Parts: sequence; structure tokens; C-alpha cells
Amino acid sequence: MNATIEERLRDLEYMWTTRKDDHVLVPIGVNPNGSPRYFIQDISTSHGVIIEDNDLAEEVKRRMLDAGVYVGDPEEIQFRKAIIRKRLGRQAP
Repeated sequence: MNATIEERLRDLEYMWTTRKDDHVLVPIGVNPNGSPRYFIQDISTSHGVIIEDNDLAEEVKRRMLDAGVYVGDPEEIQFRKAIIRKRLGRQAP
């Protein structure tokens, strides 16, 4: 059975909902149409997220942008989270 794009999006929606703070969109250039290109990184594991279907990947990134997922350097966001945890009295990762 082939899953529809909506079913596949439901499987990935945690990246812009419940675990959006664990993901970063890293700018990696510009598409031929002039729009920015992004790489998805899971900062909780430091692994990249590979989505083999380009249309699905673009929709996931669009939804992540719409939801306010951090765009930028993953090292910077890790540093910010460590400072916040320290201020709140939690141990930084």
C-alpha cells in the first residue's frame, strides 16, 4: 500500500509540532527559483533528517517554517538551550 502525502505528513508532523524545538532548518543555498534551500537537522541527536521524496520534503520544510522552527546554525541553538537550562537550574546537555 502506498501512503498518500497527507498520511506521510502525519508521520512527520512531530517535526513542527510536539518536537519542533528538537529540529533546526539549516540554510544551505538557494533553489533555481530563488527560494532558500534548507537541511533539516535533529539537534537532539545531531543527525540530519533525510526525506527521499522531494515534494514531501519541501512540504515538511514549509510547515516547519510556518510553525516557527528555528532557522540557522544548529550550534548556536544548542548554545542558547544550554544557557537557558543553566539559568533554570537544569543541567545542560
